[in-house]
This record gives sequence, C-alpha cells and structure tokens, in this order.
Amino acid sequence: MLSKTKSKGSFGSRLQRALSSTFGDQSEEDADGFVPEYDFGFDIAVLGVAGVGKSSLLAKECGFAPPATRSLGIHFMERTYDTLGSVVRVRFLDVDGGALDLGCNVCRDAAAIILCYDVTNRSTFDAIPNILSAVKSTSVPTSHQPLFTLVGTKNEDPSLRAVYLDEAAEFAEDNDLELYETSAVLDGSETADAFAQIVTGVCKLVEVQDEDGGVTMNLDPVVLYERNMHLHRPLTATERIRMRGAKRARVAETQDETEECDWL
Repeated sequence: MLSKTKSKGSFGSRLQRALSSTFGDQSEEDADGFVPEYDFGFDIAVLGVAGVGKSSLLAKECGFAPPATRSLGIHFMERTYDTLGSVVRVRFLDVDGGALDLGCNVCRDAAAIILCYDVTNRSTFDAIPNILSAVKSTSVPTSHQPLFTLVGTKNEDPSLRAVYLDEAAEFAEDNDLELYETSAVLDGSETADAFAQIVTGVCKLVEVQDEDGGVTMNLDPVVLYERNMHLHRPLTATERIRMRGAKRARVAETQDETEECDWL
C-alpha cells in the first residue's frame, strides 16, 4: 500500500525557500506561514593580532563555549538583537590574527569593524594603527565607510594592565573610534553593553524620524545596501532595478579608486 506524504507546499514556495536559504532573501510570509526571524541584518568584522581573545569574546557574546584552540581563517558566529524597534541579525566575522589580507577583504562588506587589543599586552595595541590603516586604505570604498570601534580585552586584572585607558581613549578620539573595554572572564555585563552599543550605533546610521516624531529604521534596500546591510525579504521589481543601479555605481566607484591608487 502506498503511504501518503504531507505536501511541503507548492513548487513555487519550495523554490522560494531554496533561494532564500542560498541568498538570504526571504519573504515576510510565504505560503506555509513562514515569518522571518529578523527585519534586516549585517556583518561585523572583528580584527586584531593573534591571542588578543577575539574568539573568546565573541563566544561569550553569542552564547558559545570558549574555543580550545586558536582560530584559523574566518569563523562565523551569529546573534539576534532587538534595537530601536527592529530585530537585527548580526553575523560576526572572527578573522585570524595572522591573516590581515584576508581581514581586509571581508571588511569590504562589513557594516562595522571591531579592532581588538589586549590591555595586558602592549604590542597588541601598538599593532592597531597598522591594522586600521590597512583596512581603510585597501578594502573600504570611501563613500561606504563602516563604523569602526576599538575594543580592549582581558581587563579583569588591573595589576596586569599594560595599556592604560586614557592612552587608548586618546587614540580612539584621534581616529574617530568608539572605545570599550571588556572581559571574556567576568560576568559579561561590560561585554554585552559594548556589543549592544556597537549594534545600536550601526542601526543609527539608517534611522529616520517618523511622522509622530519617533525613531524608526529606514528599510529602503538601497539605503541599507549603501551601509552594507540587507533586508530579510525578496525585493520588488522596482527595488531590484534600483539595487542594480546602486551596485553598478559601487563597482564604478571602486574601479575609479583602484585606478587612482595605481596612478599615484
């Protein structure tokens, strides 16, 4: 006897789900009643020399166990935040401290970049200017600058401090960076507050005032794209046309900058 199997939806809905899982483009509600988990999302790249504790810090923030070995290449961790009236999915890109070239490449599509140093290790702080310069000069188009943040790690023991807060604050102010100090060992309140502030700072880049004077997010896909963010739904035909124009403009801008650098 042939057993009956429950239908998983029409071919169109199955195709939509397949495309959504591949391209991260999902409808607000498909034929099976699917509702997206977030309104929009973006990437945050986390850079710093090896050993500063990037992976442990992200693991604590995202609710994972601390890594037992050094991270190689790029590790991905995700977390959802509820901020400014929107649900935001953030993907953290944990970049191997020995792969600065790789880090510069992933920073091109990041909405924010966190530069980490170990407050107990002077050399990790001294490396930050070179990392910042490399990212800004080789990877990020000038009109699409992400939000840069400086984060000191391992601040749980003041007696071991090698980089003092006033010095880090002066560097952050000179380079237009936000500054936070965190610990992956303590209770996590400083870490949670730092990441919440960073995510909120990114969201404020696209906030607008509504008719009632409140604050809401501008979810125009082109506006989000210009800040390296993406909507969690398919685009309309008009939006796709506008998006193609925005992408062509970014490619042309990047090519112009490359030619200018070659000429110089």
